[in-house]
Amino acid sequence: AAAESLQSAAEPTPLLDAMQGWVTNFGDEILSHFSSIPQLFNDFGSSIASLFTGLSVNQGLLFLALIGVSIGIGLLAEHFARKLFSGSADAIRHESTDTLLATLKMLSKRFALQSFGIVVFGIVALIAAKWLLPDPDQRWVASTLILKVVIFIRFSAAVLRFVLAPSRSDLRLVSTDSATAQYLFQNLVYVTVLLAVGMFVASLMRRGNIETVDTWTFWLGMLAVGWIMALTWKARDGLTSIIIGEDEELTDGLKTMAAWWPRLSIIILGILWVLIEFISSTGSDAIKPGNGIIMVALIVVLPFLDTMVRGIAAHLVPPMQGEGPVAEKAHHETKGSYVRIGRVI
Repeated sequence: AAAESLQSAAEPTPLLDAMQGWVTNFGDEILSHFSSIPQLFNDFGSSIASLFTGLSVNQGLLFLALIGVSIGIGLLAEHFARKLFSGSADAIRHESTDTLLATLKMLSKRFALQSFGIVVFGIVALIAAKWLLPDPDQRWVASTLILKVVIFIRFSAAVLRFVLAPSRSDLRLVSTDSATAQYLFQNLVYVTVLLAVGMFVASLMRRGNIETVDTWTFWLGMLAVGWIMALTWKARDGLTSIIIGEDEELTDGLKTMAAWWPRLSIIILGILWVLIEFISSTGSDAIKPGNGIIMVALIVVLPFLDTMVRGIAAHLVPPMQGEGPVAEKAHHETKGSYVRIGRVI
């Protein structure tokens, strides 16, 4: 009986077998991504060449020209749409920005107008592409390019401009110098361009049933996460100042978090990337590529959101009633409650 119990204890459990299989699959998949690099270059060229399958040189040039015309028509429609609200735009530019809430109100209106213009552009450009391109495959390429590349990049840039205001320090919602704001804005836009173009190519590869599409998305995600890690490290002092903000009543915990967050976020990004790849290697679709991008984006914008929440809370909290330690403590607790509510929202 004792021998049987020892033998049963030595036998691997189903869970242990599954975990060993997952680790083995993860290692094999990482190695396959490295070994597939030569084939990836060939498949990348094939996916681009597939855009012009069955087309002569002149037909290919006409195809590209019609996509450009569709985008141009969309931009023209956006221009006229902005003209309709030019009076509102001028009024917004002259609004007072003496307080954070006034600045936030003005920027929200400006962002709404910019978003409206992008929506008009997208709708008109897609309609124009459908009208100009009779072939269904060509229409698919044009619509995917407009949606996943042009609109995604422009909307992301509008959001970043809303928060960082790289060329207008008086409209900046976060507390940082112009050099840091411009550096973050430019590099995050570059990362957005990388992801947009990369996901467009991935769509072409999936449509053509190219097997190395997973290798392509692996290297795309690795490059994007690595880029964000590098810019986080280079701008670590600026990110710390963003987290601190203009709050003169920082707790010791928040000061420590502000100092360590850039380094901690780099570690979190690395762990998140490994986790996403590990789950993907198991064959599970629990975390799709789009969800992974959203999680990475949340880590990136977290310092900006927290600073904005604390700044808005400082303006919304009622003034201190009375004097003395009791009134001051009550005021600090009320402000802390506002901040916690904002963070939950």
